[in-house]
Amino acid sequence: EMLGVGFWGNQPSQPFTITYTDRTYASFLQGLSDCFVTAQPAFSGESVASAMTYRVTSGGGKDIQPFYLYRYSFATNSSKTVNSVTLPNDQDVVVLALSLVVESACDINQDGTTTVSNVQLIIDEALGETPTVNDLNGDGVVNVLDVQIEINAALGLGCSVA
Repeated sequence: EMLGVGFWGNQPSQPFTITYTDRTYASFLQGLSDCFVTAQPAFSGESVASAMTYRVTSGGGKDIQPFYLYRYSFATNSSKTVNSVTLPNDQDVVVLALSLVVESACDINQDGTTTVSNVQLIIDEALGETPTVNDLNGDGVVNVLDVQIEINAALGLGCSVA
């Protein structure tokens, strides 16, 4: 998953390269829509992530008109580990965030949803522990902080999550 945008018009056919830890790579082209063009995505794999009513100008004022941030999805080889992603060398292409996302998730507790509780159950199973859902930080809810605490403990990290 990626959040990005083009400037000074749509930016078609931008080259991206994913390098895997085994030193193989996959290259692909992705177009990025201009932040000011339209709410209708122009390129495959693109959707509107956020529609904003204005942007802040370099002088600190507001340019009041619609602006868009786009979400992009592209597949990686699920049998390999991603080492790096090379972005386009183009000042009119701005990538704000890039994350690896698991395409499928499991409804382990079979409650009809895929939530952080299911992630905690999957981690427990992977660690060879009895699958349980726990509010590890005591804030009254099972959330991503509880999963992070469990991961930190499994990795032997002394840090906690507040």
